[in-house]
Amino acid sequence: MNKQSRTTFLHLRSVILLLVCFPIWLLFSLLPVKAAASEAPTITVAIAKLTSDRFDPDKMEQALDDYIFSKMGFHIRLEFLPYTYSGQIMGSYLLSGDFPDVFLITQEGDYQLLRAENHLMPLNDLLSRYGQELTSFCGSQAMTSHVENDGECYAIPCIHTRAWSVGFEYRTDIAAQYGLDMNAVHDMDDLTQVFFSLKEQNPDIIPVLDAVWQVWDPLGDSLGVLMNLGKSDTIVNLYETDEYAAICRILGEWRQSGYIIDTDYVQLDVNSFVTLPEVFGKLADYNPSMQWMDEMEAEEPMASIALSDSVILSNAYFFNMWGIFSGTAYAVESMRFLNALYSDPVIANLLAYGIEHENYEFSDEEKGLIHLSGPEGGNNTISWQIRNYLVGNQYLCYKWDNYPADIWQQCMDFDRNAALSEGYGFVFDQNSVSAQVRACQEIVNLYSPALLYGLADSDMTLQEFRSALQSAGIDDIIKEKQRQFDQWKAQKQTSEKEDPIHASP
Repeated sequence: MNKQSRTTFLHLRSVILLLVCFPIWLLFSLLPVKAAASEAPTITVAIAKLTSDRFDPDKMEQALDDYIFSKMGFHIRLEFLPYTYSGQIMGSYLLSGDFPDVFLITQEGDYQLLRAENHLMPLNDLLSRYGQELTSFCGSQAMTSHVENDGECYAIPCIHTRAWSVGFEYRTDIAAQYGLDMNAVHDMDDLTQVFFSLKEQNPDIIPVLDAVWQVWDPLGDSLGVLMNLGKSDTIVNLYETDEYAAICRILGEWRQSGYIIDTDYVQLDVNSFVTLPEVFGKLADYNPSMQWMDEMEAEEPMASIALSDSVILSNAYFFNMWGIFSGTAYAVESMRFLNALYSDPVIANLLAYGIEHENYEFSDEEKGLIHLSGPEGGNNTISWQIRNYLVGNQYLCYKWDNYPADIWQQCMDFDRNAALSEGYGFVFDQNSVSAQVRACQEIVNLYSPALLYGLADSDMTLQEFRSALQSAGIDDIIKEKQRQFDQWKAQKQTSEKEDPIHASP
């Protein structure tokens, strides 16, 4: 073989080897990428949802997983807990000890049980290392995480309106039909006059579905409270107060007059009145976004009235909090997810509203206003899969186009201008009086619902109620709660933390 032929042969062999080996090299070069994706950690995130056939949970999970993996390199599996039964499901977690990595806590009692059984991971170190944006957002809204006596934060409250006042929400079409001057309503006596007028004009009208009235700080269990919306620093027996007796008496009169829907102890959904044409409204907590959210779900015109000053109570920490399971193998990934949940609008809106063009469309993108999209039919009155105040930071979420464009600013101002209960952040340790607490709680569960539903003769029943509580040791509870409260308040005044995640509003 001459030199030229040999050179040609070598070139040809190189080409053949390249053609044969390149696909093999390419295959092997891709394998590590696929392996990395498949071997990346997967964290399970549990969140409470509404029942809606507008949403495909699998699509939502896939969209979130794709986004999280592209940004942070780990996977997400969503576990949807039906909102109505989320408490029971949390109970099943407690019984089994098998928890998701990250989960939403919607009730104060659940938080206390989780803490007592050490199922919540201490978060201080994780927050300082991987939660900077979360901490910044909480601080910017003067929102705090509850800090236990050991100085640790164990759960992050969702950023949404924490202040509230007693309010009445009502159907404006019914008010107009019967000529009701709702601007003249300022208290329960005024409401009584409105309800009387309604019944006079239409005996079939039910003026109020639900009657919730609370002008005290319950300090957790209502066995020893701060009256006057928490402005007092003296703990008293709620059930001995004139205010409690007056409320029971008025609600009894409302029941006897047919003003309250006849459900006995049956708990209706607080918004179900809007689907019942004969029901006028509900007495419940008030904040600026309440009527717009309910109007959206009801597809009925509404308005709401504040009937008391606004306040942030002691338990404002404990509703709607995100925690990390103490037994998770992925603590860092869990905190990185929470950090993004509170700071990334893509995640917040995907969880709250689903997928653009499939579940919603922009009506004004600059103002962040959206409306429903997709085919008609199905359960259209439920316009979201997850309520936007559960997704970490409500103020990252778009607004439905019936909302005022500045609604989130209204909510922030409402919190900023609210009074702070003297008991804000106080947690009562029941251990030393646990027997009395159990006995008194059983008595409260027996008597209080009947009184507050207007089902009992309030004067006679209240006398029996008070006597039973005295025998069960309520004075011991109040004495111990006052001792702990005074000690807590003294410590708080001398050791206030300056970190935004801990500092008081």
